[in-house]
Amino acid sequence: MAKQSYIAQSLRDNEQCGFHASSAILWRSASDGDIEFLMAYERRNNRMGLNFFGGKRDHIEEMAAMTMCRELREETSGLLNIAPQSITGPIMWHPESKQAVFIHELTDTDVVQRIQDLGHPPELARDLFECHGARPAGVVTAAWVSARMLRETNFRKHLHQQCASMIDGLVQGATSTNSKEAVLDSRLAQHLISR
Repeated sequence: MAKQSYIAQSLRDNEQCGFHASSAILWRSASDGDIEFLMAYERRNNRMGLNFFGGKRDHIEEMAAMTMCRELREETSGLLNIAPQSITGPIMWHPESKQAVFIHELTDTDVVQRIQDLGHPPELARDLFECHGARPAGVVTAAWVSARMLRETNFRKHLHQQCASMIDGLVQGATSTNSKEAVLDSRLAQHLISR
């Protein structure tokens, strides 16, 4: 498997067979002209932080796009249901976590409000939350976060470590001149590298 991060239209064969997890960098154009990313606010290792939606592969037959779409459904209580065949954006390989990261423009822009309207963490069963006051692990809620915020050094302390690494890979892909053709959407690339 590749030891270096890359962004391409599809995973290479070795990564498609050997990936361990899959996630989604879902983005939209904001009304102020910036780019915003859909992020999960989650508890991991007793620490709250922002992360991209995603998770581990369930079985060897599960392809990367299937894993990512299943994780989106699970982590949003079914409120975000994307079909694997509708993913049109490129994929970033994240070698540290052996993770396929799909980069996809999201047209469902009210998903954050719908998640917040649940009144409980989307991954936690309502009855468990209400009856036992369970402290949620995993996704607690969701938020749109601007590319401008993600570039700020002081804001990065709110990101889970792996998420910060993925953003670095995305910025590296946006600034790379090695590829023969532009892989990232030009609007996304422009906002990732602008200061």
